[in-house]
Amino acid sequence: MKNEVPIRSRFGFSTTAVIVGVVVVVIGVILFLTMRGGTDYASGQKIIDIHTVKRGDFRIKIPANGELTTSQLVEVRNPLETSGVINKITEEGTYVKKDDVLFQLNDDQIRQKIKDPFGRKKALASG
Repeated sequence: MKNEVPIRSRFGFSTTAVIVGVVVVVIGVILFLTMRGGTDYASGQKIIDIHTVKRGDFRIKIPANGELTTSQLVEVRNPLETSGVINKITEEGTYVKKDDVLFQLNDDQIRQKIKDPFGRKKALASG
């Protein structure tokens, strides 16, 4: 057994070397076919993707939840001697613009005082 000679083909290559060579060639062909890309294998023609690019706005919308706070705190008070009943108020979550009315106070008593600043109607009615 010590004097055994490896089996060789007619051309002097061992069987293992031939198998390794065939495997390397097959892997090379597979890599070549997959790496070149851009072909339609059914028709053998190249597929070219063409896109027209136009200049435009790039808008990003980020949905978020939370509460907003202001940089300034504005306290609304009624300095008159009338009630401060709110007649109308803008719903929470409503989109508003500059100069939109956010709330409206009941102004019936103020309008009455403007019409009769000295309470004459009451004096005439009682007297």
